[in-house]
Amino acid sequence: MNQESAATSAPMQLGLMISLVKTHASAISDLPVEQIDSHQLFPELGFDSLMTVRLVNSLEQSTGLTLELGVVSENPTPADLAAFLCAALARREQPEPAAPPPQADGIGELFRQTVDAGRAVEALDFLAAAARLRPRYTGADDAGPPPPPARLSRGIESKKIICLDSLGPFVGNFTYGRFAKRFLGTHDLYALRYPGYAGSDPVPESPAALGKAMAPAVERCADGAPFVLVGYCSGGWASLLVAAELESRGAGPEAIVLIDTPVPEDLSDEVFNGGTKSLLASWPDVISLATPALTAFGWHYSMLRGHPLPAVTTPVFSIRATEPLPYTDGVRLNNRWPDSLKSADVAADHYSIMVAHAADAADLTAQWI
Repeated sequence: MNQESAATSAPMQLGLMISLVKTHASAISDLPVEQIDSHQLFPELGFDSLMTVRLVNSLEQSTGLTLELGVVSENPTPADLAAFLCAALARREQPEPAAPPPQADGIGELFRQTVDAGRAVEALDFLAAAARLRPRYTGADDAGPPPPPARLSRGIESKKIICLDSLGPFVGNFTYGRFAKRFLGTHDLYALRYPGYAGSDPVPESPAALGKAMAPAVERCADGAPFVLVGYCSGGWASLLVAAELESRGAGPEAIVLIDTPVPEDLSDEVFNGGTKSLLASWPDVISLATPALTAFGWHYSMLRGHPLPAVTTPVFSIRATEPLPYTDGVRLNNRWPDSLKSADVAADHYSIMVAHAADAADLTAQWI
């Protein structure tokens, strides 16, 4: 199907759109089209975050649509994605008011410039101050619905793995793409994001409010089955807050796995400055510089950085990267959790542990759970 026909046939027949999606997925994954099932999860087809970015870009070119990177995680099979694209093409025929011209010097550009200058802590303070103007939530009832979970793996084991993303300004559920490959065929694995990162959604009134807001989403994914929480980076902070809330209800997880999660009381300015600069350099394609995402990032980090998290009775396991981040002059992240039941080191830095070395982190997780 050529670009012109794909872009002008709106709405397209679903069957043709599924064929288009499978054709692009085949070219990116090197799998024959006939081996791609319409209802397979993209991670089951071997897709990781970089392959997903390529898929979104190629579908944009073929359909003429402007797509968010999160469209694949929110529509995780070829059939789901095709249905979304058909609906988007149909909506495009409806006239829309012209968008206002973009501002030349918005919060996103100011954030990038400040981080590039090595002043990420000052940028964080600015973002948190802007977030104080946003509405607050106290729990699930007034937080608004969190983004839908991304199911990255299906398996036969009863125990489920529920991963909480970093509290950074990410687009879509990309963090656990390579990590999830280890559990294809063995465990159901979900990745969750948070309310407050889009539009005018409220941000949490307190750390406990974050735990209260995310606990029902975790319970829906678990659906009564035993489960393990996994948290990468500040997602580990969220995992501990959710576990504390669930324990108070008598429904805690079987274990918590922290993947290079910094001890919040000891996240130094040097590490935060260098780490944030490394974030923009390491994952530029999946970072949102939109104002809601950035102010939510600033709010969550200002609320949690420097403060102890609640104690939990759930066994905690920690996986630690051993290499310092770039731009930190060798100053290391304090990722040593004193209450860990077991700990292990991976020869990686804070970002490569979820990319080039994600399989190592996943193997350790599989051994412990």
